Formats: sequence, C-alpha cells, structure tokens
Amino acid sequence: GVVGTYAGYARNAEAHKRVMRKHAAANDEIRTLDEMDKAVHAAATKQWKNCLEVGEKNGYRNAQASLLAPTGCLTGDTLVTTGRGLVRLSEIGDVYGDRWQDIDLAVSTDEGPRQATKFFVNGEEPTRLVRTEGGYTVQGTLTHRVKVVNEQTGEWEWKRLADIESGDLLPMQMSTLVGEARAVALPVLDQAYYTGDRALQVPNEVTPELAELAGYFMGDGSLHAKGIRLCVADTDLDVVERLRVLSKELFGLEPKVSQQEGYQEVTLQSVRLARWWQAAGLAKDLPGVDHAGKGWTPRVPSAILETNDAECYAAFLSGLFEADGTVLDGVPSISTASESFAGEVRTLLLMLGLATTTRETTSGFGGRIFQVRLRNVDHALNYGEIVGFMGGRKARLLTELEPVRSAKKDYVVLPRADWERLVPVGHASRDAVLQAVRRHGGVARQLARSIYLESFDERLGHALGYLFERVDVNEDGGVQPTYDLSVPDNVTYVANGMVSHNTIGLMMDCDTTGIEPDLALVKFKKLVGGGSMQIVNHTVPRALKNLGYQQEQIEAIVEYIAEHGHVIDAPGLRQEHYEVFDCAMGERAISPMGHVRMMAATQPFLSGAISKTVNMPEQATVEDIERVYFEGWKLGLKALAIYRDNCKVGQPLSAAKKKEEAKVEQAPAPVEVRPVRKRLPKQRPATVTRFSVAGAEGYMTASSYPDDGLGEVFLKLGKQGSTLAGVMDAFSMAISISLQYGVPLETWVEKFTNMRFEPAGMTDDPDIRMATSVMDYIFRRLALDHLPFETRAEMGILSAKERAMQVNGEDPASLHDDAQMQENFAQTAEISRPEAEAPKQAAIAPAPHSSMEVIESRQG
Repeated sequence: GVVGTYAGYARNAEAHKRVMRKHAAANDEIRTLDEMDKAVHAAATKQWKNCLEVGEKNGYRNAQASLLAPTGCLTGDTLVTTGRGLVRLSEIGDVYGDRWQDIDLAVSTDEGPRQATKFFVNGEEPTRLVRTEGGYTVQGTLTHRVKVVNEQTGEWEWKRLADIESGDLLPMQMSTLVGEARAVALPVLDQAYYTGDRALQVPNEVTPELAELAGYFMGDGSLHAKGIRLCVADTDLDVVERLRVLSKELFGLEPKVSQQEGYQEVTLQSVRLARWWQAAGLAKDLPGVDHAGKGWTPRVPSAILETNDAECYAAFLSGLFEADGTVLDGVPSISTASESFAGEVRTLLLMLGLATTTRETTSGFGGRIFQVRLRNVDHALNYGEIVGFMGGRKARLLTELEPVRSAKKDYVVLPRADWERLVPVGHASRDAVLQAVRRHGGVARQLARSIYLESFDERLGHALGYLFERVDVNEDGGVQPTYDLSVPDNVTYVANGMVSHNTIGLMMDCDTTGIEPDLALVKFKKLVGGGSMQIVNHTVPRALKNLGYQQEQIEAIVEYIAEHGHVIDAPGLRQEHYEVFDCAMGERAISPMGHVRMMAATQPFLSGAISKTVNMPEQATVEDIERVYFEGWKLGLKALAIYRDNCKVGQPLSAAKKKEEAKVEQAPAPVEVRPVRKRLPKQRPATVTRFSVAGAEGYMTASSYPDDGLGEVFLKLGKQGSTLAGVMDAFSMAISISLQYGVPLETWVEKFTNMRFEPAGMTDDPDIRMATSVMDYIFRRLALDHLPFETRAEMGILSAKERAMQVNGEDPASLHDDAQMQENFAQTAEISRPEAEAPKQAAIAPAPHSSMEVIESRQG
C-alpha cells in the first residue's frame, strides 16, 4: 500500500483480481512427487494466499521497474558494524557524490562477515522510527526491512519498518567486531607560537589511554582559551591522579590542578594542544537546533569508532562513566541531554556484550534527559570486568556477587522444541526453563549460558550472541536523507545492532538466471532511478582457472574483456577455448537455433513453458524468425519468445561496448565548440522569495527566460557591506553566468543539496521544513519552482502536498498530469472569431485627481 497501484488499476481491478485468483488456482492443481516437491509447493501455496490477501486490500502494481530499486534505506547516523569499526552510515561513502558508489568493505551479518560492494545515496524520503522497550532505535524508509523473530516457529523473518508493530521481537547482535583492530592515524601538531608549547608531544595513533581521556572529556570536559579543562569531584582524588598520569604519558604535559567550589579543576594548559584536540575530532559538536541544556553536544569521536578495538571502546566508556555516570543499587548508568549520543553509547555497549535500558526524563531546565542504564545485575558484573571505572569510589559501588536468581529483562529466545531437546526429562533445570518459556517466551541469559556450557549446542550458542528486544513504538520519523549498502552475498548487514536488509542489485548479482546464457561478457544496465551500471561476468576468471590458465594470464584476459567486451584475440587465450565464452549477443553470439535446442533439451523435464528469450541479431529477417518458430514447434517447445537486438527505443540491458566503439570509428574529426552565452532580455519574469533558515533571514530573486528556464539568481543575506553579503553576491553572479552558458539547473541542485554547515535547522517554508544549510534550502526551493516533477522525484525533492500523496499511497505525478491535461485542452479549444469593430468614439480625457494633473491638462 505504500507504493500504490499502477495507473488505471481502478477500472481494471475486478478483472485483475480474477486473473490472480486463476494463477492461485493453477498452483493448487500441481501434483507433487516427493518431500522436496511438497515443501516447495507448500511454500508457494502460502505465498499465493498472502498475495491474494494483500492484493485484495491494497491492489496490484507491475513490479518490473522496481527490480533494481532499493529495498529501503537508513538514516545517516546509523552505526554499521564493519571491518573499519563502528562507522556512521553517512561516513561510508560520499553523500554528495554519485547515487551508486563502489566500495570494498567487510560488514557484519547474521551469517558472519560479508563484503559490501556498493554505497547508495537515496536522497530524502519519509521515514519510520522504531524504538524498542529497552530504548534501542532504528530509523529508515517505510520499505526498509529488518529481521524479526516468528515466535510460533522460532524462525527469523524479514519485515518492513512500515509493518512492524508493538510487541514484535527484534534480535540484536552483541559482542561482534569484524576483523582485527586498526591503527587510526592522528594529525601532527601545528607550529608552536609560545615557548611553553615547544616541549609538547602527541600520540601518532589512537590508543586506549587517549580513548580513556577522550571519554572523560565528553563526560565532563571542555575547550577554553588556555587549553583543555576537566572537572573532578572532591571525593575522587585518585581520578585527578589518573588524569595527571594520562596527561604526562600522552602529551608530556603536567596539568594544573586548582580547587573550585565542590570540585577539582584539572587544566591541560596548551593552546597548541587544544587546536590539535579539535583537529583530531576529539572535541564536542556545536549545539544543534534540538539541543537542550548547557554546553556543547557530546559524541563518540569517529577516530575511536574506527579503531575496531574492544579495548579502545571499553577505555572510552570507562572515562565517560567516570566523568558523568552514577552507580545505583550496584548498577551503573549515565545521563545525557543528547538523544544521538545516548544511542551511540547504547550501541557501543552492545558491541561489548552489555545490554542497557534507556529511560527518558525531564531536567530542571525543562529539557529532555536520556538515562542509559545497564540492563540488570548480570550485565553490571560484566561491565565491571570489561569496562570498569577510572577511580575507586564508583568501582566499589558496583555489585560484587553473582545474583542468586537469573537476571530479569534479558531472555534468550528459541523454539520450545529446542528447549525441550536441550533440557530433557530429568534435567535439573527443565521445570525452570519450561516455565520461563511459557511466561516470557525465552530463558534468562544466565540460565541459558549455563545450559550452553553443558551442551555446547550450536543453535543456542548463536542465540546467545543476540539480545532479543520487543518493539515499544513505531512512529513517524519525518523526511530525512537516507542511504544504504549493497551486500551481494546475503543482502544483509548489521545496523545499530539490528539485522538489516540491504539494497539489492540485478537479481542479487547473478551472472545468468534460469535456462539462459549470459547476454554478453560485459553489459550495461539502465537503472530505474537514472544512470547505468556496468555488469561484468564474474565466472570468467573461474572458467579460465579451470581451463588451466595461470593467474597472470587470467588477469590479462579479463582486462582485455573489460576493455573490448569479447574474447577474440585476447592475449594468451587459445582459439579452441573461444566457444566456452560465447554469449547471447556480441562478437561471438550463440546462433538463434542454439537457443531453441537449449530449451528443447530441458523441456521434457518441465511441466510448463520455459521463460527464456531467443536472442536474434539486428539484421534478422522475417524468414529467420519463421524458421525459429517452426523448429521450436518440431522440437516440442510449449512457448517461444523472440527478441531482436535494438528493436526497442529504450533497451534496458545491452552490450553497448561494441556499439560505442563502432560510433567512435565512424565519427568525424572533432570540431571545437565553445559555449555561447544566452543573455536574459531587459524585461523578464522573476519571483522574489523571502526565507528563514534557523533564524537567518534572506531574500532570493530568481529570473527566468520568457520561453521558460531559469537564467539568473540573486541572493541577499547579511548586512550590506559585510563579508557574507559580498560572498553571496559573488556566488549569485557565478551561478547566473553558468546558467546563461547552459549549465543545467539540476546539476547545481545535485551538487548543493544536502550540503551541511551552519545555520541549519527549521525554515519558514511549508515545502521544506528542515534544511542542512542555506545552500541546501536555496537549491531545493529552486528545484521545486523550476524543475519538472520527474527530475525532482529522482533527486528525492518533493513538495509537502506531493509527500503527503506518496505517504497515502497515491501517485504524486497525477498532480502534474492533471495540469498538463488542462493545458492540452486549452491548446485544442475552438478559437473564437473576432466580432466586427464598433465605431470609434472620441477619446474621453480622464478626470484630473490632483493639482498637478489639472496643471498638466491645461498647459500640456
């Protein structure tokens, strides 16, 4: 229901539903022969039943165009478990670059590490924010899918964010890092301006000691004019000593300690160190529009996340909890006014195997406070062993004894049949296990761990690596920039601890599908969202290796194929092996009759027709096509489809390399063509827009050519004569001249939307409620005013009314289709004849309305 039905579905609904019911009835008539057939048929019957129910409710839509569409995307602040550590999704690729970007990155999945090959920039879309009872969140588009536990069967199934409901059970990966720890290089010191700074030293890479100091800084530190300032309670003098040791080890700097009212102030006095601290990304962020409380916004520095080192993660958390944490009833917790920072701390603890619960309260200033607390006494004990505190006072408050009873609110979920197998009749824990399964759907982690140590059951061991969280709410997340990854092996990656589905490519990266030879060794696929991608057959290197070629020869042949698109005259390839690499099209194409015989060899084993196309060259004649059909009839084929190369105006898949080379050979000598400036007329239509971004007000004047098309933009921002006003004037002239020289507006929109800098936040424009910068707002406004809907839809830029229609399942294009239809009607309307001219009357002078007009009427 999110995408909506195809155009014209309403008048064809009954007929379409009748056809779908006939398909389902045909499935019911299939005869099965063995157990495998029965399993496949049962799965097909279940899917057909679900298809009819969903179709009856939401209607049907042709999905051919969505084969390459993303299966949903996540917001940029999502933390992804990768071989580079925990990385924010928006930092994996270039959010201002191409829509599809090549990457080579190992990511964690529920089946072990896999390689991600693509980074996808989806643009802005409506999102859903799913929050669990423990406070864990994931935010993504409505069609993005995560795995949930089917409590009836125990299987993990994919479910769209739009369909997730309160009470659904989400498995969340714990204690998982991909690959080895990494050495993250740090910037060098800048030039010393003061004598006292010359002896300063800094580490070359991130260490646990630096992570510990950075954690304390995020909890209770700040940058000021003289260096780095840290605050320590009077009761924690051992923490003061630990900070002194860290300062000497890391920077060779003796800190200054001064007594303040109720606390000790530890100051690392060095302007040079403060600048380095900021350059290394260890400082806090500027307060955003949603910031509450005092101070700047803390965050987990990217340099620490990228270490992929559990020791560095634990050291950062140790410093953070020492500075800003509390211990109540033996369980540590931390409070922060930043929701994003609370989420990062939760995910970091989860990667160390520590579950938490987040509670939202209100501060004395009226702002929101997020308290992240260890889930129970069991996890508090593990916190003391893995993370701990810098000082002794809080460490002594931690619980020291193992709980007598299993800790609550943390249950390991498996099907009941598995638990009965693990604790058979007579087992000491059988009654406790079965009672927990009946009451909670799972067994407390502490008890499940003891059962695993007895049995070493593989399925229980896998479940112990996950935290099972129930969904609390699924709410509207607003329109947000979204991104995704492509993991061809199993279309899965772990994001914020949850098992997330990724953007899929062409049939999940298969080289061929079904009874079908590859179209060509090198193909070009037109993408639904615009652009194209190159597809190279991945089986060629394996085939060459099986034929006995050495690695150096394989690399040379593959490089030749990538350049030329075929194997003819490839270096080192023997001619008798050419036919191994024959394809449906190209230099060495399989003959049309070869396709027919290929199907004839398989037809006796199939009850229905074969979904395969007989590819014919562009020069095929009527007689050739007649011969293919006649031969197919003689060989007993139940159906036969023919495709002649280039017979369609827009061919989605093609072997374009050869044609491009042919064009190059036939092209005439290049002639230098210089762009010509098309100036605007002296009188031209223009619009003036007054705007406000996060309180910064400005004016934009956009002038157009009389025959349509933007040709000039002028921006007024800041006081006249200020630096900002001068920069905006120069920027306006540069944009205006480029538009008059033919640079398309969509090029500027692609480059400047999503650009981030201050001021950023709320705007007074109902179509663009949030802007990441003034430039982001300006070019979104220009796109809405001057670009057609189809172009804007590809960029993810929609008006408020278009977004509302999209959320309601309606097609926003219908707004513009109606306007175009009215224009067409106006152009084809009957032209009225002019009536006979009335006799001219003497012009009547207008009556004067002022003394000046009276004088002019008398004197001329």
